[in-house]
Amino acid sequence: MNLAFHITALTAVLFYVGATALYLRSLWKRVSLSPRRFLAIGAVGHALFIGLSFYSGENYSSFSYFTSSLSLGIVAAYLFFSRSNRPNSRFDSLGAFVSPLALFFFSISSVVFHFSDDSKSSWLDDPLLVFHVASTLIGIAVFSIAAIFSLALIFQETLLKNRSLHTLTRKFPPISSLEFYRERFIIVGFLVLLVGVSTGFYLTSGKQSLIELGDPLLLASCFALMIYAFVILAGKLKGLRGRRAAILSFCGYLLMIFSLVGANFIENFHVYK
Repeated sequence: MNLAFHITALTAVLFYVGATALYLRSLWKRVSLSPRRFLAIGAVGHALFIGLSFYSGENYSSFSYFTSSLSLGIVAAYLFFSRSNRPNSRFDSLGAFVSPLALFFFSISSVVFHFSDDSKSSWLDDPLLVFHVASTLIGIAVFSIAAIFSLALIFQETLLKNRSLHTLTRKFPPISSLEFYRERFIIVGFLVLLVGVSTGFYLTSGKQSLIELGDPLLLASCFALMIYAFVILAGKLKGLRGRRAAILSFCGYLLMIFSLVGANFIENFHVYK
């Protein structure tokens, strides 16, 4: 089991790295290998890794499962989206942002896997807590895809202003398409994460946090949701579009990720007594 555990993890990492290299190379010249296929094989290895670790009998950190599942969720969401938009091959270029992001979360989860934790069985016994974790996970995964569209939009606008790199604009979807999908993913992510945060506050009602103000992760998530709510409303009422909206929404995403990682690494703040 231990050998299979490490083989599946190594397989996922190698194919994610290979997909990243192929996606980046495809921006400049035609490649013979399919980066999307590399990404899909990496996702299969990743899923097997999570399954083997879960049924290995070891009590690994719940946060490691969360971040690893988040990494897999980002890849799965992108693969599903790119397949459904197969007629427009320009969306394949977004894999150059997806693979590094998946590797980032997978690396964090791999580090945390080496720290044992006996809480896995306890939170699985509470259906509402499982629902809270699942909705939060899905919400952040959807926001991750929205962040990728934001990055691609900013990158596309930069290319359009740079004459020496202007030919690369043909590799990425037009700004109107990036803006359209960015807005849709933000709305879906906002609604799903709102459910996750709401159930989190319900579960922690009457419990004492390690700091007086409350759970830092829930509070930071609320602040990130406020930023996204402003982006959504400003887009509908004030016509906030393009680079400024993309930068603002990406800042909300960074806040959410920093709070997610920080709350679980810095004195384990995401704990109630």
